[in-house]
Amino acid sequence: MVVAIPISRAERCQLLLLLVWINYPVAVIGSIVIWSLSQNFGNGVVWFLAWQVISIFAALGVK
Repeated sequence: MVVAIPISRAERCQLLLLLVWINYPVAVIGSIVIWSLSQNFGNGVVWFLAWQVISIFAALGVK
């Protein structure tokens, strides 16, 4: 049985923004990993680039 929890439009917008905020860094890091693997780079380069992206988000204040 599914129980629906009523939420307001503002709360729906906040949840959508939260999903975008969570998935955007994941998509960026994933694209860097796929690109570097397609270029035959080593895993060290992949993780270094991913760490740089995470550092940029941290510097911009994304928590």
